[in-house]
Amino acid sequence: MGDREITAETVAAAERLAAVEYTPAERAQMLGRLDEQVGRCRARRAFEPANGLGPAVVFDPRLPGVALASNDGGFHPSAQEPPPLPARDEDIAFASVTRLGAWLRRGEITSTRLTGIYLERLERIGATLECTATL
Repeated sequence: MGDREITAETVAAAERLAAVEYTPAERAQMLGRLDEQVGRCRARRAFEPANGLGPAVVFDPRLPGVALASNDGGFHPSAQEPPPLPARDEDIAFASVTRLGAWLRRGEITSTRLTGIYLERLERIGATLECTATL
């Protein structure tokens, strides 16, 4: 680490600054990794990012050189016409998203009624399913 060796006594003295207290066994365990951690800190401090470097909050999951397929212009709902809206809420609740979307677009059901159907089901069977934190 250079001219200053980190010892168990150094760690004990630093505990006062951090308002913590470690056992002798914990201090000994820390000593094995402290030189490595100090080296990483020095490397981070030595790094000077260029002004054009993007912020750390940008997340791009692609591997280098991998391009995503281009989008052809947006969402296209299914062209298949669903059957008429069922009379029973149970049948509506188990309908596919494609059917629900078509019934909503055609005005056969409102988003308010659809939400009510699912909230009623959660009130009735949510405790059994254990699938909500609060309702």
